[in-house]
Amino acid sequence: MRELKSLTVPASLPDGAPDGTLEAVFSTFDIVDSDGDIVAASAFTDGQPVPLTWAHDWTQPVGKGVIRVEPDRAVFTGQFFLDTAAGREAYQTVKNMADLQEYSWGFRVLDSDYADRDGQDVRVITKAEVYEVSPVLVGANRQTGTLALKRLLTDSHDTGLTFADEADAVLAAARRFAERAAALAATRAKDGRVLSAANVERLQNHASALHQVADDLSGLCAAAMPKAATVPRATAEALLVLSRMNGVPV
Repeated sequence: MRELKSLTVPASLPDGAPDGTLEAVFSTFDIVDSDGDIVAASAFTDGQPVPLTWAHDWTQPVGKGVIRVEPDRAVFTGQFFLDTAAGREAYQTVKNMADLQEYSWGFRVLDSDYADRDGQDVRVITKAEVYEVSPVLVGANRQTGTLALKRLLTDSHDTGLTFADEADAVLAAARRFAERAAALAATRAKDGRVLSAANVERLQNHASALHQVADDLSGLCAAAMPKAATVPRATAEALLVLSRMNGVPV
């Protein structure tokens, strides 16, 4: 069964590193994560080639690289596919997220054990088949992150996306996170468990923040509606739909 493990850290790239080169910590060792697992260094194979996917979406890889096993962590080192739309968008997002970017990995457990850690029975993953590494919105703990990213000379403050495309990307990321939270809750339920108190608090905080974002967007829609006559008809109609969806009187 494929599993996902997510866990946010600085490095310098060698001279001449290609544009889009990425180094990122995607797992740390001997630390109990919020899934109640410990990952051992032996779980990984140093130098193993591995795809880079966006939020575990296997339909469109965004890069590739290798795993570097260090004493206390596993590092992905590779490149984004800057000649594909998906690779370029993933690069732009990781660049813009900066220290907020977290990482995860998809895998199948080949060998594991259980140990007592501070009175808690935890699974110790000692060997795994790693399928991919992924930039994600939120990981299982806060020990992963981007170490280094070789930027393009053409980079500017622009994200490289149109307003509509960026809006769609943000919504898709939020939906993926909600789906992951639901999947984690379902997995816990099968084991007769529930989400940890830390994860519940995290979800509550994010839900509150998203409600505030929705209120802010609703306010923008409401403020724009009186000026609808001065903007293209299609734009005005879109704003009207958004306002009605968010309960803004027009």
